[in-house]
Amino acid sequence: MNDALFSQYLVCDARHPLAGGGKLREELLLYKLTPSDCTLLENEFAHLTGKQISPDSETATLSGGQKVLLMCLLALLSPAPKIDFIDLLRSLDANNRNAVQGLIERARSAKEIRLEGSGHAD
Repeated sequence: MNDALFSQYLVCDARHPLAGGGKLREELLLYKLTPSDCTLLENEFAHLTGKQISPDSETATLSGGQKVLLMCLLALLSPAPKIDFIDLLRSLDANNRNAVQGLIERARSAKEIRLEGSGHAD
């Protein structure tokens, strides 16, 4: 495998959306989010789900769809210049799929984003 190529992509698989079942703080570290990014994440997550989260929130208490949304927001707010989402759209209900597609379209001005496994490959 070409390590230089591998290090350029953040791969996010909706079948396994979060790395652990601990506190959100751990995911924030993995995605290299800043405190201001965390505030944006909290606000967008609340807007999409109606659920308030904080760095001390336990990710294991989230539903499967909420975990996928969280993964997507973490990735989009991360400093990664290229993101490869696998099964993202297939893992969301129609309302959240539309919302996520809008978020991805806005993020595409700054990032290269691919959607795989959803019949929506780019």
